[in-house]
Amino acid sequence: MIKKTKIHALVTAIGISLSVTAYAVEIPSHQHLLLRTQVVHGIQSYQCAPEGVWKFSGPMAILHDPLSRHVVHYSGPSWQFQDGSSVVGRVIASTPREGAIPELLLEVAAHGQAQGLFQDVNFIRRLSTVGGVALGHCNPRQDINGLNVPYDAVYEFWGTRADMWI
Repeated sequence: MIKKTKIHALVTAIGISLSVTAYAVEIPSHQHLLLRTQVVHGIQSYQCAPEGVWKFSGPMAILHDPLSRHVVHYSGPSWQFQDGSSVVGRVIASTPREGAIPELLLEVAAHGQAQGLFQDVNFIRRLSTVGGVALGHCNPRQDINGLNVPYDAVYEFWGTRADMWI
């Protein structure tokens, strides 16, 4: 579910007014964070459509966590953890970001055959997105190689197994 929350707190005792705005793509309450990663190198690829507009064709990214464990993200959208386990997601919620690709909540639509951490993943959340948007028009006769737009984001992988929390 998409939620834009505006929290206002007024501390009258000391005369401080605090205003905080938070944008959140919510995770169901019974889920536990299994892995949090940051994009190390990421692109959003686009192809020039006959109408002269950029059409999204897929992502390619390398993600790392603080312990340098890696995840490869590619079209599907799919993610593969370093142990070989993988998931394919489907978008169930999206929050727009000005000048960037949207924040997303994806539900796992399929698990790969390899056993590992991602066998327990049920949801993927993409947060703190920067860049990745193809701007302007294209010329289908000239822009035959497409366009790769760099982006940055945080990806979180969520599941029900609290004992797998890392």
